[in-house]
Amino acid sequence: MSTSLPWQAEALTFYTNLYRQGELAHGYLIDDSPGDGRANCVRAIAATILCQETVTGGCQTCSACKLLSAGSHADMLWVAPEGSTQIKIEQVRSAIAWSQKTPQQGRAKVLIIDPAENMNLFATNSLLKLLEEPSGDTYLFLLSKNTAKLLPTVRSRCQILNLTTPSFSEGVEWLKGLHPELKPESLLTIYELSGQKPQVAKDIIDQGLTQFYLDCVSVLGEWIAGNTSAIVAAKTLHSKEDLAAPYDILFRATVFALRSSLTAISRQSHGFQVLVEGLMRSTSPGRLIALNTRCVTYKNLALSDHNLNPQLTLEAFLIECYRSDRDLLVQA
Repeated sequence: MSTSLPWQAEALTFYTNLYRQGELAHGYLIDDSPGDGRANCVRAIAATILCQETVTGGCQTCSACKLLSAGSHADMLWVAPEGSTQIKIEQVRSAIAWSQKTPQQGRAKVLIIDPAENMNLFATNSLLKLLEEPSGDTYLFLLSKNTAKLLPTVRSRCQILNLTTPSFSEGVEWLKGLHPELKPESLLTIYELSGQKPQVAKDIIDQGLTQFYLDCVSVLGEWIAGNTSAIVAAKTLHSKEDLAAPYDILFRATVFALRSSLTAISRQSHGFQVLVEGLMRSTSPGRLIALNTRCVTYKNLALSDHNLNPQLTLEAFLIECYRSDRDLLVQA
């Protein structure tokens, strides 16, 4: 689909106008930080370019838009890793050869490489030739989750496609529209746990993990208050679907608690905010930093290739924190 997100409307209009005026650059680099849905805007720009009527985001009714929606438009090429984590030189060479051909359906072609930082060195060097001598009717978009990993020679030959991140209210309202069945406090908790990343929050809900995350927030609050034991808490916190979730949640809560201790942050009351306030009441900023660091250590352990029992590891983490309360947590 080529539908952009509400907070991308202004940018989409801007780049659409550039294209209509013949001023759209032939190479763009996009910081595709996880969760903001920036690839959606790139798809919408591509749809505009390929649409026979040049309607912003595509008219959805012309033959070009129908082919694009079906994933069979001959003038649209999305290059991604195949059979490995790398984008290889053969893929880039093939894309360059494709770019040099005359458009089959319309005026132009769109080439997207995603994620661009996964190109190996040979593929990157091959792409430089296209960036240095772009085809007049091909528009290149490099999506990257870590632009710092790209060679400076690649970054310098691309313009930056500037896209804004959603405000707190924009993200929440978008999520509400998709999932009106969720209680407001539950939706706010999930949104906070996602790092205020709308697409990440949507994925949590779509994967059926909402109740698990809400239960994690609740039991961590009870554990911090000293109302439940480490062993009981670990049973609720353990999930084969997301081994890192408990550490992620507590990590994010400590970050919010540290921010809140420095500046007043007003949020509608919900489960995650209750957890943050519990941390603020129970310990000092210095101890919050120590807990934050410990969460990172155990998260890495949970995601590593080891034979440790995940539930027992969780128990060890919680017990260790409890026993170290004089240095870390002061139980209420």
